[in-house]
Amino acid sequence: MTLTITLTAQLGSTAGVNFNTEYASYFASMVPTGWPYILGGSGEFSGDQIVLLDKMIAGQGAQTKAIILDGKSFDYYFNDHTLSGTLTTVRLSTLGDSYNSADQSFDRDASGHITNVTTRIEISGLTISNAYGTRGDVHNVIYGLMGGANSGGSADATALSSFLWAQGHNVIGSAGADTYSGTAFADTVRGNGGDDVFDGKDGKDIAIFSGKVTDYTITANTDGSITVLDNRTGKDGKDTLKNIETAQFSDGNVDLTKLSPSTGGGTDGGSGAPVSLALSKATVAENVKIGTTIGTFSAADPEGGALTYSLLDTANGAFKLSGNKLQVAKAIDYEKLQSDTVKLQVTDADGLSSTKVFTIKVTDKMETISGTSRADTLKGGIGADKIVAGAGNDVLIGGLGADDLYGGAGSDKFRFADIKHSTVATTGRDTIFDFSGKGGDRIDLAAIDAVSNKAGNQAFTFIETQSFHKKAGELRYEKKASDTYIYGDVNGDGKADFAIHLDDAVTMTKGYFLL
Repeated sequence: MTLTITLTAQLGSTAGVNFNTEYASYFASMVPTGWPYILGGSGEFSGDQIVLLDKMIAGQGAQTKAIILDGKSFDYYFNDHTLSGTLTTVRLSTLGDSYNSADQSFDRDASGHITNVTTRIEISGLTISNAYGTRGDVHNVIYGLMGGANSGGSADATALSSFLWAQGHNVIGSAGADTYSGTAFADTVRGNGGDDVFDGKDGKDIAIFSGKVTDYTITANTDGSITVLDNRTGKDGKDTLKNIETAQFSDGNVDLTKLSPSTGGGTDGGSGAPVSLALSKATVAENVKIGTTIGTFSAADPEGGALTYSLLDTANGAFKLSGNKLQVAKAIDYEKLQSDTVKLQVTDADGLSSTKVFTIKVTDKMETISGTSRADTLKGGIGADKIVAGAGNDVLIGGLGADDLYGGAGSDKFRFADIKHSTVATTGRDTIFDFSGKGGDRIDLAAIDAVSNKAGNQAFTFIETQSFHKKAGELRYEKKASDTYIYGDVNGDGKADFAIHLDDAVTMTKGYFLL
């Protein structure tokens, strides 16, 4: 994966920056003098910042060039005169307000780093390094910039450039008119203000703009370039793009490769990318057939033209598109997937496109888990399950979801390991259909800590049909005409934190529980 490098022009004026020209000329005329400053550490030869200063001209100290190298663990090794560490950021600066004419020094912050400089170009996102005591990449880059192993020569950026131009760039322009020529990789440019000129060169490049498509006039020129004019005042200006494939706006993208002078140039500020992207239905039940239609996508074209639909994200292949219909592409199991997202792209005949992310929810279908005549341990999943144990002394564990539990013959245990396994809300509350305490059935709550604010696993106190006393760890029940409800309070607020439903009127005793 190509590492993105960010170039940031910080001028403090309306003048723009020609990144390529200024990058080359900055080093060509610089002769670093003296030993480099290694700052931000405990001594003179280790730290996390290195500053290389140009030869200072009398009366022009503020204009002195300062290459500022930020990173971590910079260290100079005396035995073989090597530099080690990791270089992450290069700033091509002048001393500016940092310069102190009285003693020809520069300002430092509380951490000992140079401050108050004027930076025209910043290159960040680098990871250039080598180990202590070795002549590796970071050693070669820094020694080149300081004028060679013995210093005294012109700054040589050859080693630095080998990293810079071998990776894609993310260019953040100034408020002025900037110029930039890109790499052989995928570059991203954001001109901000000013009338910028950007050439993406090779790779699939993107120009980013702050407004909606309708805020701009996009024109394909006869020389192959594209002009993007912001019709708003004081925003992105008028940018000229060459060899840039996509213009990205706040409401969609424009495929610049589909624009040509013969088709009228592009958009005129009155047209725009598709709008009102919608999906008629965004839920699907688990275990439906592959090819089942979930819902239908729709959108509107401002010019009333035809639209093309595509999925940029299929939720790892769970869903597919047939025309504008969202369909199931592979078996869906609620236990593994409760919801996921798809990303829709809608494109019009002019190449203008809009995208939107939709969340698709999967609904649970009750699944039946059947036992045998032997003693079985039957476990449900995260959804609603129907567990039918049959004969034998069985253990039934519903797990999450509103489960229906049938113990059948034998002395069965209905085990709950967490208060989430049977909630007060009916959407997550379990129902036991044939509970027989006299027949040996038991409700096993031993794994639940009855007092949540006390260390350890505390047992419940069964208070029969009494109301809660706002004391953590109480367990009570209510007997209705044909149902029984069991409630537990684990935090002492006098309200039930979990509940279990018995589909019979049962007089409960402490012996019917494993507490």
